[in-house]
Amino acid sequence: MKRLLLIGAMWFSASAVFADDKETFNQMLAADTHGKAHDVLDDLKGKWEYTVKCWVTPESSPEEIRGKSEFSWVFERKFLFEDHRDQRMGISYQAQRFFGYDNGAKEYVMVQLDGTASRVLVARGKQEEGSSVITFHGEYVHPVSGVPVKTRTVLTIDRKEPKLEVYETASEGAEFKALEISYAKKVRLGA
Repeated sequence: MKRLLLIGAMWFSASAVFADDKETFNQMLAADTHGKAHDVLDDLKGKWEYTVKCWVTPESSPEEIRGKSEFSWVFERKFLFEDHRDQRMGISYQAQRFFGYDNGAKEYVMVQLDGTASRVLVARGKQEEGSSVITFHGEYVHPVSGVPVKTRTVLTIDRKEPKLEVYETASEGAEFKALEISYAKKVRLGA
């Protein structure tokens, strides 16, 4: 009889834990779904042509580059993936970015992988109230100096002419505009 009671108690305890885990799992699934915050990024979806202006230092004149980019949803429309390609100084350049909304942290995220410099930029940001502007703050390690570089990336979402601007903090602490990408829509992709 003791053995039967012990087995019954163990079964009851396991059922309670499983129920809690299942409830937690269901809550996690509900929290990790595509929502209105993700929809803010939807106007970027499609194929684009772009013009990039790059400033190496605050005093330098910008270099102008033209290229092509494609944005498409991945991971059940939770992240918008950008494949960005152009030619820089005779070298093929490719970067890939992921834009998304972190439901748990209640903020936007951007991860950029730079294929030429093997650089990774991770940034988090907020949407400006009542606007289509998301400002990200992040950091990457400079591939030559090895020094961390703080960035402020301003993404202006527009159905026809979105813009991505990157500001970096120079070694003496002053922020300067390092990059501006102006997109022009080529083809809109389906959902």
